[in-house]
Amino acid sequence: MTRFREFSASEGLFPTNRTIDSDAPPGLRNEMVDLVFSLVDENTDRHFYEIMEQSIGASITAKPYGGYRYAIGRDLSKTNWIRVYDLLPRLADEFCNIGKFEEFRGNLNRILAANGIAWDMDEDGKLVRVLPAEAAITVRNAVAELTRPEFDAAHKLLIDAIDAYNVRPPRLRDACANAFDAIESAAKVVAQLPTGTFGHAIKQLRKNESLSSDTLRLLDALSTIRHNHFGHGMVGPFSLSIQEVDFVYLSCMAAAILFARMRIS
Repeated sequence: MTRFREFSASEGLFPTNRTIDSDAPPGLRNEMVDLVFSLVDENTDRHFYEIMEQSIGASITAKPYGGYRYAIGRDLSKTNWIRVYDLLPRLADEFCNIGKFEEFRGNLNRILAANGIAWDMDEDGKLVRVLPAEAAITVRNAVAELTRPEFDAAHKLLIDAIDAYNVRPPRLRDACANAFDAIESAAKVVAQLPTGTFGHAIKQLRKNESLSSDTLRLLDALSTIRHNHFGHGMVGPFSLSIQEVDFVYLSCMAAAILFARMRIS
């Protein structure tokens, strides 16, 4: 299943609050511990304590001072923020094994939203960067549209872009580059060009009058952003803001849908 989703129900919090993407605040860590131990009983609490400690690289003890909650809370407070999030999919597997995954996921997503975290847990127990509902639908549709065999290369590149966008911390340059490479591949399929560049494909589509001049100008502009900011061979620092990354990422998703539907029109 593809790794993305829209905002979870967050009891009145707006999507604009989901801005923390390079930290795991103390309050979030404490709430995570409380959530885990609220869902387990005395027969499984030590098992979850051991999983959490070992997953963050800490040592376990036979009888931790202060009990399981205190011990993991203490160690979790000192853990690098990336390791905190890496722990969550591991916990998802364990809660799935005891039939409490949906309860864990639902409560976890409310905690993530309440703390302004830019990720949610999806139906597969993966952490994914949140998107507004309409944007999430665009991503979903782009992936679905490129599942036909002729777009196999483009589909793989698009999945790579999604993975780069969702990883913690996000690989923003890779997300842009892979998303653009995906539409370059799709454009060449539509233009029936086995080789060449995105520019060659657009030139052929312009010659065939396959798209309006306004749409072609937008695609040219997207190609210019690629050339100036994340094209192949660039060695300078990546300078697009997260808002600009979202624009490029979602524009490429829309272009993927456009090219895929041109193929079957």
